[in-house]
Amino acid sequence: MRLLSSYLLLLLATASPSLAATDPSAKPPPKPCTLKSPLTGAYFDLNKISIIPPPDSKDDGSSSPDTNGGLNGGGGTSTGAGEVRSESWHARGYDYGANFTLNICAPVVEKLDKVEGIEDDRKANISGFYMKDDKVFSIGQASSEPIFRGKRMVLNYTDGSPCPAPSQSSRKSTIISFLCDRDMIGPPATLSYVGTLDECSYFFEIRTSAACGGVAASSEGGLSPAGYILLEVALISGR
Repeated sequence: MRLLSSYLLLLLATASPSLAATDPSAKPPPKPCTLKSPLTGAYFDLNKISIIPPPDSKDDGSSSPDTNGGLNGGGGTSTGAGEVRSESWHARGYDYGANFTLNICAPVVEKLDKVEGIEDDRKANISGFYMKDDKVFSIGQASSEPIFRGKRMVLNYTDGSPCPAPSQSSRKSTIISFLCDRDMIGPPATLSYVGTLDECSYFFEIRTSAACGGVAASSEGGLSPAGYILLEVALISGR
């Protein structure tokens, strides 16, 4: 009887995550900017490379658009949930004639006064931009939903400034591809501009350890606290 009760407790402990998953109120929705690989089950959290503005930096105008793309990382304070600093990620445009500024899963932290083709109430949600001929162009609005295309993890930003002729009915967009680099410590990521074919869609790569994947916390599908308690009770009862 003692062995049977121990077995039942152990079974309940290991089954508790799946039981909780059937109850919508017991399991919170996935965190923004996270996902699991459909191929390996690895868990990815890109929040750690999302730039968080210092307090009130959006309101006091202390951060202005970068025009030389000189900073690609560093100088920030890591909180575990993101980098706190007054500049977003930058990438040199080389032959494009402009440099790029982007954030990951969040709007850029720079203050933007006037953006081509973007209404004032949408400027605060811009996740990527560049400056050219004294004008600021958006390359997409913020998105916190990365996806997998095969084995490649990507993040899409859409609905930026109008594309140049003959595609003026379309709007600029961005595709960011994430590459695993376990050696990235400080800065935690490096952003590189890959190219554009039509000045309408822009392609970037980010090297970061955040793209290497890991194991989810219990709230993302691991053993629940109740499961751990029941497992401990089962082990004690079986002694």
